Amino acid sequence: IKLNQSFRRSRELQQDLLAQSLIPCDAPTNLIARKVVGDGNCLFNAISLSLVGTTEYFTVLRILTAIELFEKCTLL
Repeated sequence: IKLNQSFRRSRELQQDLLAQSLIPCDAPTNLIARKVVGDGNCLFNAISLSLVGTTEYFTVLRILTAIELFEKCTLL
């Protein structure tokens, strides 16, 4: 995946105007709140969107998180 293409696609996602209004005025001015699907994967969708500009990597992030949690749990 090419990052420039991904970030162009992220601009196509609908802006969340309510969330945008909640960004503090002293935050960087280049922040834009985007809507992600609220299907139980919204955290991973948002992280994927932030990292690469698209939500298509949410499954990979979710699996990597599960593996990390499982590995840490077995150490106890």
